[in-house]
Amino acid sequence: MTTMLPINQPIISSEQSRLNYRTIGFRDAGNVKADIDAYEVSLDRLYSRYISKKSYKKSQQSEKNFEIESSIKECTDKIDFYKKELKRLNEDELVKAEKEKEKALDEYLDFKGNPQKYIHQEKDKLNTWIWGLLSSFIAMFLYFFYSSVFYSAIFMQIKADSMDTISYYIFYPYTFEEAMRMGFSTVMMVTFAPFIFGAIGLATHSIKNKYLTVLCVFIAFVADALLAYHISEKIYEAKAINIYSQVEKFNLMKALFDGNFWLIILLGFGVYMLFGFVFSKYRELVSTSMKINQKENELKEKINLSEKRIFDIKNRIEHLNNLIAENHTRAISTRKEPERIYFSVSEIVRILSDYTFGWQHYLKQGNYSDDLIREINIRYNNFLVKKGLIDNEK
Repeated sequence: MTTMLPINQPIISSEQSRLNYRTIGFRDAGNVKADIDAYEVSLDRLYSRYISKKSYKKSQQSEKNFEIESSIKECTDKIDFYKKELKRLNEDELVKAEKEKEKALDEYLDFKGNPQKYIHQEKDKLNTWIWGLLSSFIAMFLYFFYSSVFYSAIFMQIKADSMDTISYYIFYPYTFEEAMRMGFSTVMMVTFAPFIFGAIGLATHSIKNKYLTVLCVFIAFVADALLAYHISEKIYEAKAINIYSQVEKFNLMKALFDGNFWLIILLGFGVYMLFGFVFSKYRELVSTSMKINQKENELKEKINLSEKRIFDIKNRIEHLNNLIAENHTRAISTRKEPERIYFSVSEIVRILSDYTFGWQHYLKQGNYSDDLIREINIRYNNFLVKKGLIDNEK
């Protein structure tokens, strides 16, 4: 008859161990003066102690097995959870993300082929450049025109040798040179005055309120008319000086019928009204271009976001696969059986036999009767039969 019992350390069963049990038997016999009843009690105590030790180790192993099974179940539960999440990501979220990316790509390609479907006006780079250049050229003309006209009308002194042509006053070549000689304030006024008229021209085409637009147009016309009046007056007076004759004083009626007066208004007021229109057209084209660029960037961003989402989902899938593999490996390694030793009933019989031999040796050494030694043998065999360690031969 054999029994299998896992323990943490192997049982000592060497020759030294046998000698120890014989010594214990010899000693116990001496302690009780070879009392035969004490022998049976000691034999039973040795047997019980051995069985209790094995039972304790078996209980420990049962607890360890329970912990192993719990750990395996925990790994299995995690694997099941991760697989469900993996299935959801592969069959649901990843599919949706890829469809979103495909839709974003189709929308972007459709926009590139047919932008007017998304923006009311199509992007026109050539017209944008043309209107932009026209705005720049007109702005440069207005700047030099108004800097010269402003200087001529406000600061220029009439001289006897002054030319009486209109071009001399409205395109005066020495405007900034003479302004610098006159002082810093004159330079600043001549430099920044053209921006005021340019701003008025832009305002007339930008303000949505019609009453404010009319007011801007009126102010612009009055300002131009005043400059035109002063320059026309200077031209008129220069002519009078050069012909050395008495002429009537220049007045509003003469200005209204003076071609120079209207020419200056046309080159000033008319041109910056034109500048306002041209620049507004340019700004409209730029605005359309910006809207198209903005829409294009928006569609690109949708593509980038969908690609990022796909990338994140695939990272999560890879992470879950790694977790599944880790828990699978942990479950397999946990299933390894603990070390076990195998022993037979003969082991305990041998221990009891060695112990009894110690008793018998004491009896022989003490010159006890052979009957007592035979009684020890009888009780020993009866004990083995009683505990089921050997079969009853009767």
